[in-house]
Amino acid sequence: MQYEKEIPLLKHDAGRMNDFIKQHKSFIASCAYKVTGRYVHETDDAFQVAMIAFYEAIEKYDPAKGGFLSFSALVIRRRLLDELEKENRHVGEILFDPSKSADNDDGAQGFFALEIEHATEQTARETYEEIERNRDIKDEIEMLSGVLAGYGFSFYDLTKCSPKTKKTKASCMAVVRAVMENPEILWYMQQSRMLPIEQLVQITGVKRKILERHRKYLIAVSEISCGEYEYLRDYLPMDQR
Repeated sequence: MQYEKEIPLLKHDAGRMNDFIKQHKSFIASCAYKVTGRYVHETDDAFQVAMIAFYEAIEKYDPAKGGFLSFSALVIRRRLLDELEKENRHVGEILFDPSKSADNDDGAQGFFALEIEHATEQTARETYEEIERNRDIKDEIEMLSGVLAGYGFSFYDLTKCSPKTKKTKASCMAVVRAVMENPEILWYMQQSRMLPIEQLVQITGVKRKILERHRKYLIAVSEISCGEYEYLRDYLPMDQR
């Protein structure tokens, strides 16, 4: 509750914003440590990237989407991973330097050794990226779980209320589209923590019992569709992304 009231005030007060960021330097460093696996000093590039990401999180934070610290930690993680990926690409580009092997009797052997090294690094990088993707998905699930808790249910409840038949899935898609295309409905849902069933029945023509039966699913998909859920969005049907 403290952050919900404080964050909006920071956006219009540069001095207060700077003080807030300074007070959270330990938190920022902790987030950077979790991504880099090493202690990050304030003079490190990683810390600077993390601090800029923290500022970005303040600018983009919406209290209706969950806790601020969880949201900012996710933004920091993504920005640092982007930087690490850029660094890895740069390393891959300079692995082979033709000028060092062109006049060498063992040039061909050296070339193939470097090619093998590059292939090994590529495999390691792909494995690393897959691990980090899984971690990002886990982070997004945790962030979404915090939002869904406000509606009175959990992420894992969705397995019980997801539509099964093609016809029901199509009806649910129509409802989610209606929520996305009508900002006032989305706003009401997020503020009241309720799905405006009566209004959606009138707009979409979908039967009330379908909305009631799949209420949790419809709320979750609507939140994913409009929120910072880059990876979870990939799991939605194409018509709902």
